[in-house]
Amino acid sequence: MKKIIIWLTAIGFMLIVLTIGAYSVVFNLLAEYNQPTAQATQVVQPKQIPLPLATDIEAGINQYRISQGVAPLNSEVPSLDQAAQSRADQMCAENDWSHNKGWELLSPYYNYSYAGENLYYGYLQKDQAADAVADWIASPTHRANMVDSEYIEMGVAVKACPGFQGEPTAVIVTNYFGVPR
Repeated sequence: MKKIIIWLTAIGFMLIVLTIGAYSVVFNLLAEYNQPTAQATQVVQPKQIPLPLATDIEAGINQYRISQGVAPLNSEVPSLDQAAQSRADQMCAENDWSHNKGWELLSPYYNYSYAGENLYYGYLQKDQAADAVADWIASPTHRANMVDSEYIEMGVAVKACPGFQGEPTAVIVTNYFGVPR
């Protein structure tokens, strides 16, 4: 009888140790499951898309002109850049998508004998400078401005304008071509 009691006590003790071990394993697994991982605690920020650069748009226009056998334009004309910026600001402020005010906004900045205007807007996207130039190339009247051999100067402005024409990430690009007086 003494042997049976010793065996039952040993078996009971082993069952207690196994039960405690099982609870310990389950407890640790639950604790690990509830711990946030380093990856889960990181806030993933969307990649910021920068505004297109006026210089990239000017380069695209000049590359297209050269490909069409036309001389590149002088893009170092601060008065045309200022006029283009004024035009972009006006368009954004008034939600104006037209060529109606282009000349009244150009005249205070640039004394010209001949001028043209290209306008573009779209949602903020990667490679937007190339998209603006491609859109102008696809439009006969805008393409004509781009390859007009009488133009010798250009100015470009780029403006972020959230809400323009209902587009939450709208970008406006204004482009003036000119022949100074």
